[in-house]
Amino acid sequence: MDDIRQDFINRKGLIQSLNPPVARTSVAVIVCTAILALTILILDLYLPLGVAAGVPYVSLVLMGVWYCKPQQTYILATLASVLVIVGYVSSPAQGVHWVVIINQGLTLFAIWVTAIIIVSRKQYEKKLSERTQDLKYSEEHYRDIIEGSDDLITIVDGDGRFKFVNHKAKAIFGIEPEECVGRLAFDFIHPEDRAPSIEIFQNWLKNKKTHIEYENRQQNLDGTVFNMLWAINIRYNQAGDVEVIRSIARDITQRKITEKALAQKVKELDFQKFALDEHAIVSIADVQGNITYANAKFCEISGYSQREVIGANHRIIKSDEHPDDFFKDMWETISQGKVWQGEVKNKKKNGGFYWVMSTIVPTLNEKNKPFQYVSIRTDITKRMEAEIQAMMASRTKSDLMANMSHELRTPLNAIIGFSDTIQSEIFGPLNNQKYSEYVGDISQSGKHLLNLINDILDVSAIEAGAVKLQVEDISIKDVVKASVRIITPRAIKRKVNITPSTCSHMPMIKADERRIKQILLNLLNNAVKFTPAGGEISVDTRLKHNGSLIITIGDTGIGMDQDEIKTALSTFGQVDSGLDRKHEGTGLGLPLTVGLVELHGGTLVIESKKGHGTQVMVTIPKDPIFEVIDKGQAP
Repeated sequence: MDDIRQDFINRKGLIQSLNPPVARTSVAVIVCTAILALTILILDLYLPLGVAAGVPYVSLVLMGVWYCKPQQTYILATLASVLVIVGYVSSPAQGVHWVVIINQGLTLFAIWVTAIIIVSRKQYEKKLSERTQDLKYSEEHYRDIIEGSDDLITIVDGDGRFKFVNHKAKAIFGIEPEECVGRLAFDFIHPEDRAPSIEIFQNWLKNKKTHIEYENRQQNLDGTVFNMLWAINIRYNQAGDVEVIRSIARDITQRKITEKALAQKVKELDFQKFALDEHAIVSIADVQGNITYANAKFCEISGYSQREVIGANHRIIKSDEHPDDFFKDMWETISQGKVWQGEVKNKKKNGGFYWVMSTIVPTLNEKNKPFQYVSIRTDITKRMEAEIQAMMASRTKSDLMANMSHELRTPLNAIIGFSDTIQSEIFGPLNNQKYSEYVGDISQSGKHLLNLINDILDVSAIEAGAVKLQVEDISIKDVVKASVRIITPRAIKRKVNITPSTCSHMPMIKADERRIKQILLNLLNNAVKFTPAGGEISVDTRLKHNGSLIITIGDTGIGMDQDEIKTALSTFGQVDSGLDRKHEGTGLGLPLTVGLVELHGGTLVIESKKGHGTQVMVTIPKDPIFEVIDKGQAP
């Protein structure tokens, strides 16, 4: 496109250089102007003051119409103004003095108004001329492009008659482009395609289609047939009627010949070879769907014999699983000569069902119309049954989690609440230190179990796709500060130092604040847990050049090798396992964190070395893709 535009600019510049505008005023005009000015001066000198009025001076300015440059008109106005002043000073006095003064003032006003009008008109005419030239150059250039195209380009009016066709009309229609103008476009469609084409076109207009791709056959005056692929643009007026139809059509005759040859090869194939394939379910049907061939595998899986199948319609294996639109789409596709593929549930003779991946290939005749359909199917019953079972298992799991949430949380909340009340000795002292310790153990164990249940439910919900984010603009700097503040008492208890580092100009990001805090707390908790006394933990947040948010949490803890990293990322996986393990935990923290990061469209990467600490890097993209719900309506 840039090359075309540059070519247009070059051509325009060349034409302008060969035809520079004439900017000279003729000698005759200058002489006439001089004579007129001299005549006005003589009249001013010999007639009484005010007799000449303004007409001669305005006529002098009007000579500017024949001058080329606007400045020359202003020179004439200046000359006329000087003559008015000279006439006023030199002419014999006559009449009332103040009337003469007003008359001379009006004359000067008329002179300059006339000059301004003439100059404005000249400038408008100049711009109009330049615009006309530009349009002319543009029209010539694009006409060259249209006429030089190897495609047929047409413009048709609302009555279906050609308004314009390019040079390709000679080859396609058999007549000169000028002879096509005014003729009906449908007259050149192949007689067999004409009625269907008109019906299809009327359908387009009824549905107010604007952009269409369409194939048909054109026949020129000597009987030659062309297969054409049309790209059609229809423009409607405000009343909804067709205003103009622009089309570009490509000759695809050779392509159709090639397709026909390939179809003939397919037609000549010995379909019996499919019967030798013990895995393929093969059948052939005519255009009405009546079976003309079925291999042994077809009979085996459907339960019908060859005698029962041949001549029967394919509806004998139809199940009620699919809606009518499913089969309507299939028939529309294959009847147009296109291959259809899809998963179909069929019915056996004994009433049972089986699933197949079906590919239906139309075989075309010499008129490019389907005359039979070859169906090649693969049995996918086991796969579909497994998927159905997986869906049922997932539903059962979701129901279990919902029941678990209610049945376990309710008594646990009661246990935690009552144990905290007893430990606080609200209703009186316990009078025994052991009781106080036991109540504290009950409260702590209840809270630990409740956290475990919450983690299990969160992981399950994420796996089931049931977690929805409450997205809002949040300050990551504030979230980091709050998370570090929550985890600091535990770090102090374990004698571990936490150093946060956040950019002071960190912008707001779109995320679920509670879930981002949950990510940070899980990672910080792990870092504190696996870092020995005297160790260091760092929290760094920054933005990449593409706007992605990077949160990096590093520690100087025990570290992990690659196998241990895989274990830590698996559900219930624990690096420090066994009866003698030193660190408590459920093995759900990291899998849950990974799930929450991925819900934000991000990634979590762990880099670690045994005995040399661990670094976890969380990346949240600038424009994350996630499912959003309104604030305050999370499940």
